[in-house]
Amino acid sequence: MSPTKLKTCVVRNRVVAVQRLANRKDSRAAITVLCRRLVLESAQKGPPFDPKCYAHLRGVSEITEQPGLPTNGVLERKGSSFVIRINLDLPLMRKRFVSCHEVVHTFFEEAAQKYKLHALGRNGQSSDEESLCDLGAAELLMPDSLVRKWMSGRAIDVALVREASSVFNVSLQVASRRLVDCAEGQAAVVHWNGERGFGRIVHLIPHEYRKGLPPLFREATPAIQQCYEKSIPVQLQLRWVGSARQEIICESIPLQRPSAVHDEIDGCVVLSVLRPV
Repeated sequence: MSPTKLKTCVVRNRVVAVQRLANRKDSRAAITVLCRRLVLESAQKGPPFDPKCYAHLRGVSEITEQPGLPTNGVLERKGSSFVIRINLDLPLMRKRFVSCHEVVHTFFEEAAQKYKLHALGRNGQSSDEESLCDLGAAELLMPDSLVRKWMSGRAIDVALVREASSVFNVSLQVASRRLVDCAEGQAAVVHWNGERGFGRIVHLIPHEYRKGLPPLFREATPAIQQCYEKSIPVQLQLRWVGSARQEIICESIPLQRPSAVHDEIDGCVVLSVLRPV
């Protein structure tokens, strides 16, 4: 088998191994279950949740910060334990997220060892595994059950996102995604890059609104662009005439890049989709 085919096979098998480890057929469900167990095991009662507590329970002997690290973070073996190295230049909230991201990689390492898979090193550079580790990191910092209880009966808006960011000590991006993950009503969260315009819809509940929202973003582009040019909040009220008339309240939070680290997101836009008018 060629090295490329071997790598692809091992990456796929690592995800399958984690599903077996958690006794779940779906990879996202598997990571969610493993992280929820870790939250309970840590006995942390409320926010902000400490990544070092999770790391200790997962056999991580130390978390070190290193200047000039070419990536946000990396998990490495050190004898029978692990070491997490974090980019020193990251903002504090980002360091917390990256620490938890690397902690979630330990589940893949455990599964790989248990089911005798080839080691890839550097976490395998698998996009699937990286996405699952992002999912797990968000769950560790903002556990589902606690977030649902915390936001019960409250509408998702900019003020709530800011409050969640402060309470859970996470970035606005992580806070907005988790609030929509745990929302019972209709909401969408969009990450917006000020230079490129509309980026992508990160989360949308319910899914039937997906086709109707992009035209609204095109209409809102000039006002949202102003948010990033002048670093001021922008509030819009738009009306979408589709199968049912919907009123859309669009609030935006201007964000600045905290460092020169790659793949940081410039801005966050929170949309609340109201009932038909």
